[in-house]
Amino acid sequence: MSMALRAEGIAYGDPKDWSLWKQFRSTVQHPCTLIKKEDLVRARENCRQHAWARAYKTRLLKSADAICGKLTPAYLENMAEPTTPGCTGPCPACRDQGKRWHPNGQWRWRPSDPNHLVCEACGTVFPNKRYPESVRVQSTWDPKQVYTFMGGETFRCFSYTKARPSISGIIRARKFLYLASQLETLGYAYALSENPEYAAGAKAILLRIAEVFPNYTVRAGYGYGEYADCDPHTAAEHINDLPKDELVYPPNKPDRRIHTGYWSASRVGTSGMDGGWVIRVTVAYDLTCEAKTADDQPVYSEAERLRIERDVLLEGSYLAACDVGINNKSVGNRAGAAIVGLCIGHPDLVRFGLDGFVRTVDNWFLPDGTTSESAAYGMMTMGGIRSFAVAFRDYSEPDAYHPPDDRPLRHFNACRDTRYGMCWQGLIWTLQGDLHHPPIADSYKTTGISSYYAELIALCYPTPEHRAFLAAVTGGRPPSGSAAKEAVFYRDPALQRNTSTPFTLPDVVFPYLCQGYLRSGPHGRRSALVLNASDWGGHHHHDSLDLVYWKQGHELLSDLGYLWDHPDKPKTYRTAAHNLVLIDGREQRTRDRGGTIELFSTTPRFKAMEAWSAAYEQANIYRRTVVWLEHDNGRDYVVDIFRAGGGKHRDCLFHGPGTSYTITGWNPDTPTGKDRPAPSLPLELKNIRQGDGKKPWSITWKLDRKYEFTAHMPACPEETIVVGDGWGQRDHRNRDIGAVLPYILRSRSGEGSRPDIFVTVFEGAETGSSIVKRVRLVPLTGDAASGAIGIAVDTIFGTDLLVSNLRTAPVECRDGDTTLRTDARLAACLNQADHATLALVGGTTLTLGDYHLEAPTARLHGLVRRIGGKAGESWVDIDRSLPPGWKMRETTLFVTDDKGRIRAYPVRDAQPATADTTRLFTKTDYQGFDLVSATEWTLYSTSTCRLQKPATGKPGR
Repeated sequence: MSMALRAEGIAYGDPKDWSLWKQFRSTVQHPCTLIKKEDLVRARENCRQHAWARAYKTRLLKSADAICGKLTPAYLENMAEPTTPGCTGPCPACRDQGKRWHPNGQWRWRPSDPNHLVCEACGTVFPNKRYPESVRVQSTWDPKQVYTFMGGETFRCFSYTKARPSISGIIRARKFLYLASQLETLGYAYALSENPEYAAGAKAILLRIAEVFPNYTVRAGYGYGEYADCDPHTAAEHINDLPKDELVYPPNKPDRRIHTGYWSASRVGTSGMDGGWVIRVTVAYDLTCEAKTADDQPVYSEAERLRIERDVLLEGSYLAACDVGINNKSVGNRAGAAIVGLCIGHPDLVRFGLDGFVRTVDNWFLPDGTTSESAAYGMMTMGGIRSFAVAFRDYSEPDAYHPPDDRPLRHFNACRDTRYGMCWQGLIWTLQGDLHHPPIADSYKTTGISSYYAELIALCYPTPEHRAFLAAVTGGRPPSGSAAKEAVFYRDPALQRNTSTPFTLPDVVFPYLCQGYLRSGPHGRRSALVLNASDWGGHHHHDSLDLVYWKQGHELLSDLGYLWDHPDKPKTYRTAAHNLVLIDGREQRTRDRGGTIELFSTTPRFKAMEAWSAAYEQANIYRRTVVWLEHDNGRDYVVDIFRAGGGKHRDCLFHGPGTSYTITGWNPDTPTGKDRPAPSLPLELKNIRQGDGKKPWSITWKLDRKYEFTAHMPACPEETIVVGDGWGQRDHRNRDIGAVLPYILRSRSGEGSRPDIFVTVFEGAETGSSIVKRVRLVPLTGDAASGAIGIAVDTIFGTDLLVSNLRTAPVECRDGDTTLRTDARLAACLNQADHATLALVGGTTLTLGDYHLEAPTARLHGLVRRIGGKAGESWVDIDRSLPPGWKMRETTLFVTDDKGRIRAYPVRDAQPATADTTRLFTKTDYQGFDLVSATEWTLYSTSTCRLQKPATGKPGR
């Protein structure tokens, strides 16, 4: 597959034209979709060798036997009704009881009682005489279909201001989608057993769907009560310009468009994601359509196959075929179209789907392979395109097919020939040590890569690293649930669960996501410190320069995460829900806020990153520097330096990890118990305590009996301190409704040009193992601008010194009898009893007592000569050779792209290109990032040393 093909997408004909189906359906060799013939061989071998595989097969066949025992005509008619399914909606009983109702409801449906629905929040069972569906709307296109809704007061469901729930519609949707899951079970059961009874059961379900589905109309999803009153093909083609009025209930008026268009449109009860259903039924048909009875007769007649292919599979693909957009929903619908095309031999439908896949990995995901929205939505998108990875491992188009661009696909591999692997790299490298993603933007604290996907990754990329990831995710446990199905068909039978390669997470900065990750521990899994400089986008938060810190299984500094479609979700994405500085109490702006990481350096004991953004128009500086320092035995802490200037008020804010905390260093006012706003913030707080920053102070949380987290603040007389209880709910199902977290604010006022510099030291440690005693600001002298600062951290070992400067300029930091002189952007000295560690970033000199550390240059800068690469690697040629001894392992390349934006790339290798140029590799062996655009480049020097102390306790040479 060529680079040009990936960049352009894939050309396709009209996916709504079904004529190619009959031309090429005879060329299909089943099974051909998600399960291939070689997968069946692998599954049988796994069942022969492994007890977990045999256990999965036993459970699967038991479920299939139970399904076959139910498949009477009456059961099928009840589960797949002639009337179009609804979707979801709020519970009226919750509203009547004064509960915080959810627009989508919190419904429990059980297949053992298929005609009833129970609200999990209030326990009300529906249908219910107190809530009759008295509003009726009848289709004129198909008068047999009558949709009923509840009368009385309407609800507001997101942008739909006057919604009426339809419990009967929700029940129809639950039944129909459950029937599809039963169909899938029968398909896989037949694949493992070749029992024709399972194939016959699958056929019975498919024929019932073929009977009712073609008349299912196009409906708006969620709690929106709109049905297109016309042929579903016409509605799908003209979803925003219908030829006749859509069906709506009073008091709503038709506007000849389905509310939110393709985004929520469905024919089976989803909210814009029918592709998942389409794939399920298609795979079940693919696995069973050539089944034979005991006397070698086909289970499906030719007429039945034609009807199912036309009235279920092709019909199911039609809505997707009309939507040419790419978003986190449409990509899953494109997958459905592609799988249908594979199964019934329609090359244009396949190409339409593949075009969506290529455009997703190229354009929906960022150029560095990371998610354009959030980790949760990245995983949702990966779920939508998962089918491409297993269905297109070696795809060639029929010889007689003539593609629109005259470039036939030959042995196309979706994993090898696209940027799909980079997208998985982005999701893996943004994990914490517990293999969950930080709850940044619209993500949950439970978001991660499950064993289901780890099996897929190991299949697509069977490298030692990815197999180590599979071992880490499974923890050595046998596969279970959905992961067991993946493992049975896709896992190499000879693969051992244990691997000698440990799974390692790297320190990494992402050039387009603009997030930096600093980690600790032998394999990067003990802690994760994340500085978020991401630009604005869909599912993002007002969180520019937010800081997230996870360590040893504990959220120390964290986002609140995502309340999904909850009406109170603005309280989790507002600026005040994050750990950062607010200016004038306002929300950060979204347009043109940018965000760039401009310093990133990692050494074994000293790691640092620095970023800026334009989150506030009135700010003359908005920049954060984060430094991680480690003493012996993994005892570490974080120094946070936030520079903010402009406006009238600056509020440095973070919320603590729990309500069990103590404050030392000042005596807080007794809480009044009344709700009062914070001094300059639109933030409601309870139990407010107020103080000042005249002395160093700290706040410590007891997270459990064995762990604590402390934030240390230096003395700062101009600061006003407020600690109060604020919004802490994190569960959209209201299971933690009323939860609060302490919000800590340090406020400064004034309109001078000198920026405020907020310094905080954060330490998480097992109880009794803390090393930090206090933090102090140390006066600086020299040529530095007003943005430089000296910091002393008193520990149980001595005093560590740190200097942070915004430019390379000489400064002197004197703390008692100790003087540190440097011209670096960052310089540090970590003192222990018998040795010290010195670090120098972006400077040429560091002097401490009689010890002198030098670097040949503070920074290198020049023009880019050339960028290039090939499969698995990317490089840039810069216009000079590197000084001897330059440590590439600890180097980050900063380039200016063609839009003037600075991008940070970890350097993976360096080689001389010519006598006066150097080739820097940003990607090698398929790991790292493709360098997309670069005109100028910069490298900052990093120098460190460890020195023994003489008996006097002062550093020696």
